[in-house]
Amino acid sequence: MYLDNSLYQYNVILMVLYYTYAYGRLYQLGFWKSALYLFKFIGVTLLLMIFLALIGVLIGFIASAIMG
Repeated sequence: MYLDNSLYQYNVILMVLYYTYAYGRLYQLGFWKSALYLFKFIGVTLLLMIFLALIGVLIGFIASAIMG
């Protein structure tokens, strides 16, 4: 059975919005406050991924210099 990829993408977006709404209801936060927490999470995740990628590149350069 074939499903279009855009269906999956829309589902992920709706799921993130729903969980933002549910998190806001659980902790009595407004929509914008919940969205701010979501953007903070995305920002920290991106920074962590960039940091880990730089460490990987650094390890690769060191290993290639050692191995010659």
